[in-house]
Amino acid sequence: MMLSRYRKLELICRKFSKNHVRFLSQPNLAVSADNASSTLGHETSSDSSTKAAITNDTIRARRNALFSAEKTRQIESVRRIEKIEVVYRGQNEAESCTLMMNKHLSTPYDCTLHIKQMIARRSALAVVDGKPWDMHRPLNASCDIQFLHFLEENPYEANMAFWRTGSLLLSYVADRAFRDDFFVQVHSWPYQELQPGSFLCDVGINLPEWTPREEELRAMTLIMTRLIAKKLPIERLEVSADLALKMFEDNQFKKAQIPSIAEKSASKERVTLYRVDDHVEISNGPMIANTGLFGRHQLTAVHPVNYHGVGQLYRFQGVALPAQQPLNYFAWNILQNRGRQFNSSSLSIVTDRKTP
Repeated sequence: MMLSRYRKLELICRKFSKNHVRFLSQPNLAVSADNASSTLGHETSSDSSTKAAITNDTIRARRNALFSAEKTRQIESVRRIEKIEVVYRGQNEAESCTLMMNKHLSTPYDCTLHIKQMIARRSALAVVDGKPWDMHRPLNASCDIQFLHFLEENPYEANMAFWRTGSLLLSYVADRAFRDDFFVQVHSWPYQELQPGSFLCDVGINLPEWTPREEELRAMTLIMTRLIAKKLPIERLEVSADLALKMFEDNQFKKAQIPSIAEKSASKERVTLYRVDDHVEISNGPMIANTGLFGRHQLTAVHPVNYHGVGQLYRFQGVALPAQQPLNYFAWNILQNRGRQFNSSSLSIVTDRKTP
């Protein structure tokens, strides 16, 4: 009997269980607060009896719980349901319509459910009064709305959202790919130039020297594969800078970045978060509607880089195609090989790159 693709990769995972990358079938190994503190500069209490174990899993669960609580609070703060008029601009006059939706509650995705299932399935991004808008972001006023997919004549906005979401998925993979004795802190998603052909995520790991094996890259790709198969929505939430600092208090990079991010917001005090599954990240967005819009994908490389004032990070690189865009294997292999080459986007802030 032939093994499924997932089963084959799981067997590879177990075979290489002694490597740095952990796998879903492998038990977690906890790292203490002392260990995380000494390696990555976390502040801990001097009283050893009060030091709780800090792991990637516990930090993720806490951050996810805070996100859920704030999302619930914001929904419950809408005391009175107000109706808004949403005018859908379809491809022709017969397809266009006007919807009555709920202010601060209804999302573009909700609108698609009143129009046509095909639009709900394929839409990656909305355009609200001419501005790109997340499919799961509530509408705050009467508006005109359109929906973008990847087969548009000009798919620029949908493609840019796709690349941002690719970086979000890379951070998701990095956050849960390692055993817990390797503490993970996502640093940033550098501004990405499209020419190098890969999306990026820079990550701090208390791992001095690491060049991933091909089996480890395939195992990390499997984490992304499982996430994509779930077709999970990409949720957006704006929070106060104080709450963002609380959510990312275990990430020294985010703590340093959040004040300046909030200062650049329209209100000078808000931070935009995105969540996929239980993974929460900071980004201005917008993102695509759900993970199921990803088709072929591959985590192609991990390169060490040195940031000025930060130290060594690891640059995760990946390639992917929308599910709506099939590609033959020859062309896909060209994209994969290109994605393995070091992507130097935003290297103006990198003082040195270590050669793997």
